[in-house]
This record gives sequence, C-alpha cells and structure tokens, in this order.
Amino acid sequence: MTKFHIPVLYDEVVSYASLLKDDIVLDATIGYGGHSSGLLDQLGPKGRLIGVDRDEHANQFCQDRFADDDRVTLVHDRFDRTQAALERMSIKGVNVLLADLGISSYHLDHAQRSFSFKDDAPIDMRMDLREPLTGAEILNTYSHDELVVMLDAHTDLKNVKRIADFLITKRQASLFVSCADLNDVAKRAFSFCSSRRHYINCLSQLFQAIRMEVNDELGCVERLMSQLPEIILPGGRVLFITFHSIEDRLVKRYFQSQKDLFERVTASVIQLTYAQAKKNPRARSAKLRVYKRKTVVEEPRNRGLHKPLIKS
Repeated sequence: MTKFHIPVLYDEVVSYASLLKDDIVLDATIGYGGHSSGLLDQLGPKGRLIGVDRDEHANQFCQDRFADDDRVTLVHDRFDRTQAALERMSIKGVNVLLADLGISSYHLDHAQRSFSFKDDAPIDMRMDLREPLTGAEILNTYSHDELVVMLDAHTDLKNVKRIADFLITKRQASLFVSCADLNDVAKRAFSFCSSRRHYINCLSQLFQAIRMEVNDELGCVERLMSQLPEIILPGGRVLFITFHSIEDRLVKRYFQSQKDLFERVTASVIQLTYAQAKKNPRARSAKLRVYKRKTVVEEPRNRGLHKPLIKS
C-alpha cells in the first residue's frame, strides 16, 4: 500500500465521535488505520487510542504507520476479546468505541485470501491465519444441515437447501480446493437467476456466508456488544459501521434491547451520499449507527409484571 486509503464515512465518524482531548478511543477494527488517523488528530498529547485487528498484515502496517505516536497501542486479536485486552492494560473503560465491520480493499484485492470470487485461489477466507478453520474445510466437511444453517444465517438467499444440495453433490465427485470449484457450483445452483446482476449478487452472498462462518463474524459482533456495558464509560459513544442487512439487524436489535443504558445519537441511520457511493462503490451499502451511553442509568422499564401483593 503506497498511499493511505480514505475509509468509508470518514468525516461522519470523526464528527460523531465528538472526542475530547484526553479521551481513550478503542478502534475495534483498526485495519490500515484510516479512521484512527482522523481520530488521533482530534486527541491531545494525553489522549490514547487502542487499535485492535485480527489480521497480522494490518497489524504490522499500523505498527509502521503509527510507530512515532506513543498514544497508540496495537492489539493483534479478535475484537470480541476486547474487554480482556483492556483489563491487561489496566484500562477501566473507553470514551469512544468504533467497529467498522467491513472487510478491507486489501483483502478483496489480494487473491490469495480468496475473499473475492473474481480471482481463483485456494478457498481460505481466514482473517487471522493463526486460526485452523478454512473455507475449503467447511465446504468439504459440513453436513447438508450445517450448510443450510450457515447459508440461512449469513445470507438473504431464498433457496439455501438447493444450494446445499449442489455443494454436497460437487464434493462427492471431488473435494473443493479453489474458488473456481465454488464458482462452477454456483453457476449451476443459481441457474434460476434472470439476470447477471442477480447472479453476481447471489454469488457474492455465497462467498460472504463462507467467509462469515470461517471467521465467526456474527458471533464476534454479539460477544463484543455484550461487553459494551463494561467497556463504555458513562457519556461515551459507540459507532458501528455495517455493510449488509444481517449485521445491521444484529446491531440494531441489540441497542433496542439496551434502551435503558444507551440512547441513539442520530435520528436515523447514516448512509453514503450519492457522490460518496459513486466514488467508492464497494462501500455503497455501508450504514453508520451511533449510540451514547447514558450518564444516569435508568431503572428497567415495567415489562408488564405485577408487584407482589403485600399481606397485611
């Protein structure tokens, strides 16, 4: 990477973070440091930024990028282990947490990671190469029912049983090795599609489902959110950037269940403008949701339960 990439909704993230000079910021998906660079510009010399990423290449890149900034601490790990990382650093809480749940252009553009169906490569799809599970192993070992559950949980595809049938039939003839094997199956499984655009969308979702399963992406998001009451200081902000409806629903539903503790900062979800989407079409589906931890915790609302009768 010879030049720094301006990440999705950069100005909006920096603005809605509303940082004070001495704040502690947690970038749970620091990637190549685009958002973090803007957030650091808002911090003073006593501010601090903790950057977490499970990808070794991203971690090394940020070590070089922020080598001269002693306000930055990098953690090579999954973001669902954030609370434990903060405890090791004796940090009781943070003022701002940012989680950009999209995969980077670096991953999409490097065929050996096999995140894109456009290039042929071994079906890996791991964000962290230290993890043992690969996409090929999933395709070659999951039962029919497990494949159906995976596709149903990670896509909006309607005919997941049919797709699972084709995947099983293919591996009975020969095991999955490369993305070309998966593309060939998809061409037959998605023959019902009436247009190339629809076919590409289905193929993208198939690759997405395998990648999300390999990296346990929804599980990681759920575990990160479950830690927010312990991580976010009163008055602190949480910013989530999602890229597809499954993640977005997960985030939305969590904060709906936490209305006693968190409140929405914006009246509606923030999306790319037409100009932004035209400039960065890969990120056209991005949505930013911003929440603030209340400074005074409200008592849980009445859920319809009656108080016990007091005997006289």
